[in-house]
Amino acid sequence: MKHCFITVTDWGFFPGTLATVNSLLRFQPDADIWVVNREGESISSPQAECLLQGERVRLMKSSALAAKGRWLNAWELKAYAACDLCGGYDVLAGIDSDCLLCSSINDRMEQCIRTGGFLGGKDGDGVEYGPAYRTYGIRTPSRNPKYMSTSLYLCAVTERNKRILRRWADCCSFAEFNGRGSYPGHGDQGVLNAVLYADNRSASVELLPNNLWSQHGAYWESTIEFRDGAFFNRSWNGQQQRAFHCGGTEKFWEKSHRDRVMGSNALQTWPYVWFLAMLFFGSCRNISADPFQYLPPASHHLVDDLVHFLPQIFQIHPESRSKWEALGDAMIDRVLDSARPHPRRRQLVGTLPIARGTSPGPTLC
Repeated sequence: MKHCFITVTDWGFFPGTLATVNSLLRFQPDADIWVVNREGESISSPQAECLLQGERVRLMKSSALAAKGRWLNAWELKAYAACDLCGGYDVLAGIDSDCLLCSSINDRMEQCIRTGGFLGGKDGDGVEYGPAYRTYGIRTPSRNPKYMSTSLYLCAVTERNKRILRRWADCCSFAEFNGRGSYPGHGDQGVLNAVLYADNRSASVELLPNNLWSQHGAYWESTIEFRDGAFFNRSWNGQQQRAFHCGGTEKFWEKSHRDRVMGSNALQTWPYVWFLAMLFFGSCRNISADPFQYLPPASHHLVDDLVHFLPQIFQIHPESRSKWEALGDAMIDRVLDSARPHPRRRQLVGTLPIARGTSPGPTLC
């Protein structure tokens, strides 16, 4: 099974992108990962250096997707990349840069190939199409009962689906959401669902449980536990969690997200800890770089959070311990600076091999 993932990034979204990519490399190591760099808000050279540590990561400029009539912006780029890059793959997956895998999804990849359709998280209970949707060729009024999230979706690459992806890209170029045309719908997601419905392809859409996949409106309501090496959602019949997605709420890398985890939403700690593990200890990492070179200033608090949540990170991602011991001098200095205002954390940091390998370090979990 040859498959790829596509995500769109820019300078401000980079912390999410790095964690997303590292989660893909962990659970889908055979996949190609296309990262579309949105020019105008391009990632920096230190950020690019982090991503390119992954052998299967393909970093491309958004201008590579330019074509007549195309408007190059974040939502549109998701559709253009899917259209232009799907060739040669059995399954294409789109994933937002604020969404992280927390399990393998090979089972759903195989299901996608069997059905020849689309799989994605269920977003709401369907959508009503009024007169504005006639531009898609939809007879209105009508109701689409299968409204799929594009925060994490799978598409079997068939000739018919290639045509769907091409029309998705064309309609996104002239959509109501960018003010350039008459195709309605909420962002790239609304357009894709309308295109599928108009082509009688909604029957080929398999909706996955929102709480376990796309988490629209459910992120802060999902109580996650970690046991036996996996995450489970106690708020959804104890089923295994497949992805963490903070779309529509505070981003993982924003201080407001951390403040909720350390305050009113302590039951949602594990997704944030997983984000920190993937951000700092994934396959794509530059251990010699000062993290302030690749973290936007508004995300500098993440280094402090790394120290604060280190025991939990070691618990859910044991290989982080050896990677912690291999930190370069620039990272060590930044972590020590972060620990100075916190005596307990300063003591913890000083006893680990961050003090130049003089101690094997305590057992923290």
